[in-house]
Amino acid sequence: MFRNMPINTRLLISGITAVSSIVFLASLSIYSLWQSELELERQISVTEAVRQELNAGLESERMEGVVVYSLLQGEQLSAADQAALAEQLVQESQVFMTSLKALQAVPTSPEISALAEITIPLAEEFIVSSQAIQTLGFQDNGAALAALPAFFEERALLKKDLHTLQVDIAEFARTSALAARAHDMNLLYSLLGISALTILVVLHNARKTTLTITRPIERLRIALRDVAEGNFEIRISDRMRQDDFGEIAHDIDLVTARVVETLAEQDARRAVGEGVIARLGSGLQNLSKGNFSDRIAEVFDDEYEPLRVDYNGTVDNLNELISKVVLASKGIQGRSSEIQDASEDLSTRTASQAATLEETAAALEQMATSVTTAAQNTKEVEDAMAIARSDVEHSGRVVEGAIGGDE
Repeated sequence: MFRNMPINTRLLISGITAVSSIVFLASLSIYSLWQSELELERQISVTEAVRQELNAGLESERMEGVVVYSLLQGEQLSAADQAALAEQLVQESQVFMTSLKALQAVPTSPEISALAEITIPLAEEFIVSSQAIQTLGFQDNGAALAALPAFFEERALLKKDLHTLQVDIAEFARTSALAARAHDMNLLYSLLGISALTILVVLHNARKTTLTITRPIERLRIALRDVAEGNFEIRISDRMRQDDFGEIAHDIDLVTARVVETLAEQDARRAVGEGVIARLGSGLQNLSKGNFSDRIAEVFDDEYEPLRVDYNGTVDNLNELISKVVLASKGIQGRSSEIQDASEDLSTRTASQAATLEETAAALEQMATSVTTAAQNTKEVEDAMAIARSDVEHSGRVVEGAIGGDE
């Protein structure tokens, strides 16, 4: 299925894989940062718990010191100093309770919260006892000193709880730090491992996608080179997958098949043309040898059929023309015989007429002599007639003159 998958689907899957890997890696990084933030907040809480515990312990020590000082110096102090010490004890007590309550509010382990909850009532009792013994020390130092052991016992119980709370908080801080470090290292190793895996997946995906495109292109190029070299028998689609490149190869095979079909048609047409040319050449050769009976009987293709018709028409016209020439030659031959006979008769007549002409020539010669003589006589007659005409004209003038004188 994946082998025949279209290229656009492959690229889409590759893009989705790369984006998914990046999103997953970014999500893991964000989760790691978030966990680191939580660990940091937890460490801040542990630090705050330690600070509040130390502050509570310090304030309890100060309260104890104020109480002891009040008992040692109570009766010797002035009323103002007593009031100041009482106010100091009240302030120390408030800070002490504030620290314990802040410690209880800090998110730590359930054991520390429970221990802080138990310690608060003891601290309240210790505050009440401290204020009470301080007031008693200002009034009756002996009674206060007598009540001091009970105060110390109560202080010891509170101190014990505070010490237990301190140990638990220190252990919690240590285990929290180790857990935070282990968690951070696990997240770091996981992030590095998943990053390396993501890089490998992206590289593998890029390589597969690249090979998916470059390998079919190389096979297609080699196949097209074979086709360009004249190997039209190959089927490029047989070398390709049934994807987009397979469709391209199928289209190229269709073009190749069409080229092969066209070449076959051209070969067939060339063979037919060569046959037509050979037949026409044979017929023309026969015509050149005087064989005018060689007509083409076989029918040519539609493209060459007019040549056959024209050739046969030419042969028929030549046969008809030659027939007419033969008939005309026979007529000319007959006329030539008649002319020859007439020529022979004319020759005989010509010889007879030649003898007659000789006689006629002699007679003409004599006639010419006679004519010459007659011409001379005629000249003389003309001269005589001229003289006579002159005489007649002169006589006419004389007559005219005579007639004119009579009048």
